Amino acid sequence: MTVYTFENNGSLIYLDLSYNSLSGSIPTELGPMNYLQVLNLGHNDLTGPIPDSFGWLKEVGVLDLSHNRLMGSIPKTLSTLTFLSDFDVSNNNLTGLIPSSGQLITFPASRFENNSGLCGYQLGRRCNGAGSEGQAGARLNNSSYVGKKRMLIGIVVLTLIIVMQILTLYKLRKW
Repeated sequence: MTVYTFENNGSLIYLDLSYNSLSGSIPTELGPMNYLQVLNLGHNDLTGPIPDSFGWLKEVGVLDLSHNRLMGSIPKTLSTLTFLSDFDVSNNNLTGLIPSSGQLITFPASRFENNSGLCGYQLGRRCNGAGSEGQAGARLNNSSYVGKKRMLIGIVVLTLIIVMQILTLYKLRKW
């Protein structure tokens, strides 16, 4: 028989506080809840940033923060959540580059929409402007440039190899 306790953030596995008109910022103390698998804070009036401590929710599979007034960027720590199968931050006031690693790259644009300041691979939108968003855009542009440059080098090398083989065959035929 399993006994669920809540001492030191114990065994709570499901926390659904959606549609409760909650206001204020999200408590960082939710982050160290080791066994939490579902956290739904959607459809409230929460403000402030998404806590970096959410990266500690190692067992979380569902994280719904949609339809609030959250601000700031999506923490990079969320890209370490390997069990994340449902993630929604749509309809907030989030800004900056969406982390492009881990499970976060698997979610459709609809999970990030209606955050006019968000940009990144998932939305197909490059970051523009000054500050961290501009730097993020530079990283996206730079990685795109490097990829194109590598492809061009590969095509040139392949073309040279083919031309050399044709010349070699031509000389062998003449001989």
